[in-house]
Amino acid sequence: MVPVDSELIDFGQPVIKARSMQPGSNNEELTVPLSSVKYIVMAAPDGEPEADVVELGKVVIHFSDHEVLRAYTGRETLGGTYGVIYDLIEPGRHMHRRIGVPYSAVKAIFKVKDWDGRGKASPRRAKAKAAPRKPAVKKKQAR
Repeated sequence: MVPVDSELIDFGQPVIKARSMQPGSNNEELTVPLSSVKYIVMAAPDGEPEADVVELGKVVIHFSDHEVLRAYTGRETLGGTYGVIYDLIEPGRHMHRRIGVPYSAVKAIFKVKDWDGRGKASPRRAKAKAAPRKPAVKKKQAR
């Protein structure tokens, strides 16, 4: 992870232009395509979240590399054509952070009512069990 300084990231462009903040680095400016970014950790929002965790929505982000991120978030999001920005509070940690997620890095983003919304599987009808098969025995032929 490289610390950089950038103009406002609003996901309106397919690239991010930034300046390196790494002391002694040979890099001055960077142009990074969003397709090569998993997510961007942005400056943390000031202060505490505006709403109680109860009032916040729940979001589940399924990344293309199979990582799944579950967090509380505000009902409104920021972003543009190429991605979305969330203010997140992770369950149990109450860590408040802002991340930007390019759409190219995700399989799907779900806003859910409950963390595991699959529910219980519907009961299946019992199938009649077939009689167990006896192993086939090959008979040797006499020569």
